[in-house]
Amino acid sequence: MFVGSLLRQAFRQDQNRRSIAGIFKEILSFAAACCFIVEKERMKMSDIYRSKTMDQMGEGDVGKEIRIAGWVENIRDHGGVSFLDLRDMYGVMQVVLRDTELLKGIRKEECISVEGLVEHRDEETYNPKIPTGTI
Repeated sequence: MFVGSLLRQAFRQDQNRRSIAGIFKEILSFAAACCFIVEKERMKMSDIYRSKTMDQMGEGDVGKEIRIAGWVENIRDHGGVSFLDLRDMYGVMQVVLRDTELLKGIRKEECISVEGLVEHRDEETYNPKIPTGTI
């Protein structure tokens, strides 16, 4: 219906009476451009809180700066170094915090976004129970 009204309006305004096919081609290119802009904006909105989901994380990300988001599943403090198990609907990632002040006010089941450098775990701390257990 929208394309039909655009077509009628374009045909009425066209003083040279171009062919319907030419006008329709212009409308399709305009619609494609609008779809591209909408998709680009949608992608920006999804990247506000995270750059990857947990299932997209892997050893290929070691050394990269990433942003992940999810629910705090568990918090552990090991004297100077703290750990968060952060989960989204795709998996779980262990986040290491060397500054325990960053944990103030954070409780289980809160939704947070974390940004930082992906590092390899020490071999003795690998967790084979989760796909991200080596990073």
